Amino acid sequence: MWRFLIACFFVASMALLAAAQTESPPGLPQPAPIEFWTWQPSAADLAEDYQIASDNVRVNVRRFSSGAETYQALLTAVKTGQAPDAVRLEYAFLPLLQHQNALLDLEPTLPATAASEFPAWAWKQVSVGRSVYALPVDSSPV
Repeated sequence: MWRFLIACFFVASMALLAAAQTESPPGLPQPAPIEFWTWQPSAADLAEDYQIASDNVRVNVRRFSSGAETYQALLTAVKTGQAPDAVRLEYAFLPLLQHQNALLDLEPTLPATAASEFPAWAWKQVSVGRSVYALPVDSSPV
């Protein structure tokens, strides 16, 4: 079973969102499924673009009507071991999930320059010490 990954992927949850399933020719591995939850209206379009650009990945998007609805479903899913691979979150929700050990540290998978790509205040919202639990979204200067 996929290890639970909650991450706020940049570029509207990192274009890691999906809809269309493509079938692999016989003998080739099936696309790896990624379950992504969001309330973002354009998620399915971004997922389709990501799948076109990425070999052997299938993103299943579950779209909710609001952040509150997403969080309620997410908390239930975490408790039952059925959490998605990725989810769009607001910064304020990360500490609750960190406290429940429901987050995967992304630091080992990120390039060394990742923090420099975002304003310092935004990076502090998604990291604790050396651990990074999400990537900032909507972090342009105000």
